Amino acid sequence: MNAVSHCPLPTGFKVDHYEVESVLGRPGTFGITYSAFPCGDKRRRVAIKELFPPAWVIRELPSQTVVAQGRREAVAFNNAVEMFRNEAKLLSRLSHPNIVRIFDYLETNGTGYLVMEFEYGYNLEAHLRMQTMRLNENELLNLLLPLLEGLEQAHRISCLHRDIKPANIYITRDHRPLLLDFGAAREMVVSRTTSLSAILTPGFAPPEQYTSSQRQGPFTDIYALGAVLHVAMTGAVPPEALRRVTSDSYVPLAVRLAGQEYSLSFLSAVDAALALPAAERPQSIAEWRKQLTEKVPERIIQHAIPDFSTTSFARAESVLRRAMPMAFDEDRPTPARPQKPSISFETKRVRGRDLRLAGGIFIAALFLVLLVLWLLV
Repeated sequence: MNAVSHCPLPTGFKVDHYEVESVLGRPGTFGITYSAFPCGDKRRRVAIKELFPPAWVIRELPSQTVVAQGRREAVAFNNAVEMFRNEAKLLSRLSHPNIVRIFDYLETNGTGYLVMEFEYGYNLEAHLRMQTMRLNENELLNLLLPLLEGLEQAHRISCLHRDIKPANIYITRDHRPLLLDFGAAREMVVSRTTSLSAILTPGFAPPEQYTSSQRQGPFTDIYALGAVLHVAMTGAVPPEALRRVTSDSYVPLAVRLAGQEYSLSFLSAVDAALALPAAERPQSIAEWRKQLTEKVPERIIQHAIPDFSTTSFARAESVLRRAMPMAFDEDRPTPARPQKPSISFETKRVRGRDLRLAGGIFIAALFLVLLVLWLLV
């Protein structure tokens, strides 16, 4: 009898015409994401998401075939594969520089695989964690507006994201914001295999995501983006939506940050996005964009793909390079531990000169003391 496992695919395993390199991040309740190469072409790295809900399936060894654990699990898993396939078809219709591109979809090895572009960089969560200065309005708009264009295109084909948060906003090596991890199939799988808290990200999910009886729409993603801006401006996640329903402790940003570096119209637009009743939020990306940019000079919003070279993203990049070298170095396919900052040759010369100067002063002082003692004797 073959052995079974929940382990990821091993390095070198071939998924159709792609060769697995390594696991990206941690395996989740929905699946596992790998870095991989087209067979025979290691110059072009891709990311592959494998549908692998461990509550329903196991992996037979040594074949690595994915099989359901029982009859009931097989029905649920087959539905998940169908939904994953439909989602892949939907996402493949999106072509926008600020939404991760889908290259291919495969059904092999007993499950489905989504092949996506691989980008070097880091997520917004990491950036905000390393940031010493909060992002100003100009920087936030340069980050947000390109994402809004991509999300608007997704909404036109009735594709909601449903899990926008800093961890799902990626900053590529050329400073391009990229929206990751659309997931209707993920939401369906997770909702049937684990608790509600695993599907939602508290603080970023609006009230309608806590129940199946309320309609979701573009205003659902707008709430999450408002929460992302709230974190970037205050360093704190807004209060969880369910708690706000019973006792709303949310302090409007138009009050909390009044008179600071943000315009009143911008703060009011973020507050509008975070309104609890869906009907009181902007109903479309176009409506919210108008509120956000109502009093913004044209020079700020003229670039679809912004240049972050003079922003805090560029200022923080040296720190991120030390912490996450793989995010920037194509020659390092696996993450490395953060390195201690090295001392430059110039720094060494300055320190050497300072040591020599201190030594000279010490010798002179010692000579002076000895001379005084000799005269007293």
